[in-house]
Amino acid sequence: MGASLARMAPTPGPDYRPIIHEVARLGGDLSQVWPEVDARLRPLLGYDASAFSTIDPTTLLWTSRSVIGMDSSPDRERKALELEFRGDDLNSFPNLLMQQMPIGNLYTTSGGNLSRCIRYEALLQGLDLADEVRAVVRSEGLNWGVLTLYRMRPREVFVYKEMRAVRDALEPLGELLRLRMLQAAAENPGPLDRPPGLIRVSADGVVEETTPAAAARLEAVDDPAAIPAAVAEVVAEFTGGNALAIATLPAGEEGSVTLHASTGADARLAIVVEEDRIVLLDQSVVEGFGFTDDEMEVLPFYIQGRTTRTIAQIMGIDAFAVQASLIGIFDKTGTKNRADFLATFWDGYFRAPFEAGAQPSPYGYFL
Repeated sequence: MGASLARMAPTPGPDYRPIIHEVARLGGDLSQVWPEVDARLRPLLGYDASAFSTIDPTTLLWTSRSVIGMDSSPDRERKALELEFRGDDLNSFPNLLMQQMPIGNLYTTSGGNLSRCIRYEALLQGLDLADEVRAVVRSEGLNWGVLTLYRMRPREVFVYKEMRAVRDALEPLGELLRLRMLQAAAENPGPLDRPPGLIRVSADGVVEETTPAAAARLEAVDDPAAIPAAVAEVVAEFTGGNALAIATLPAGEEGSVTLHASTGADARLAIVVEEDRIVLLDQSVVEGFGFTDDEMEVLPFYIQGRTTRTIAQIMGIDAFAVQASLIGIFDKTGTKNRADFLATFWDGYFRAPFEAGAQPSPYGYFL
């Protein structure tokens, strides 16, 4: 019986998580993350082109973009974004966002007929496409990126084992994305309120410098005597192979301070110190609209593409109250549907910093 069960067990797929740790050790800025991952992943997984975007967790709009192996002209990218605003396509990111396993391939969702996809004629038809995998990159329950991998003919379509391997690497990839954002914010916080700080560590694990921001964050820790042990734990884990090592210290009744191992700009080990905080819709984006508190509560769920009934169930309120808030949002933004709403936000608040290459913030929007 045992031998029979062993024969029936699925063959383990590849493990791409070590790639993420290898890239994490390289250091560098956020713009280097996906190109470095792509250079290592492509020969192993076998695909021809990729597109990767970091996104604002609340609006899900692009905050940076990397396209490798295919045309990335402004016209094409604008069209790609417009079609994503619609949210009703096959294998779309809005649909994947609702799934527990946020990854899918177009061949399966289209029943083998890729031309059923709305974006096929505008974006995919000229690629001689065999299949497309799309995935949402998350960290601690928040969406930080979206990924597309393309296989052209004569390659075969993606199979479940391959997608499962990619799925398993999404969480550490999300952790790495946010780590790079935290590192950038700690090194150059600009006007960011309560920015993360840095503890710089020597090769033998000795603390050489604690920045004022790091010291300020550590002041909130309940037990200051626990800090050296936490630093030593992060250093030991990083040295032992976990390039995304963290340690969390209680701070207040429900808060915490987290220490993240990171390779700094000088290729030396640094520890990013951040306090626990909620990622909210950036106030600079919404302050001009005059949304009420009720409208602000409904807004994130509406942006995610959730129905009125679902929003009501999540919030525990009447569907008519949700509808009233949505009507207020439409009136104040001059929009009629979610696609118009996102286009308005993109053109008014995201396009300029995105095209200027502004650094995405670890707390949403841009630094």
